[in-house]
Amino acid sequence: MEAEFFGALVARLSQLLEPKGFRLTRQVHLPKSFGHRMATFEGSAFVIDLDLDGKEHDVRLIRRGREESSGLVGEVLAEGNLGVAATPADHARATAAILDAAASIDGAA
Repeated sequence: MEAEFFGALVARLSQLLEPKGFRLTRQVHLPKSFGHRMATFEGSAFVIDLDLDGKEHDVRLIRRGREESSGLVGEVLAEGNLGVAATPADHARATAAILDAAASIDGAA
């Protein structure tokens, strides 16, 4: 279920971010690391990472500078906890938080 949730969220983020000048450049799944998933959207001024922590079940939207190699050092724009047995309501809350934050991103900033 996490794979479907993450894939749908990446697709929706792509629709929001592409008109702002961001391009999906990387999608990673680390099954040996609790199923951790990451997607990276590169813009001209900065990078946006979508991170799904497979162990903690947290989803985060992170803004980082182009020179920073890891979302761990970036600014968390939005986050949500899905819990171990995420319900559709949990997914909807996390999705809304992430998409609301993405909608407010200015690609030129």
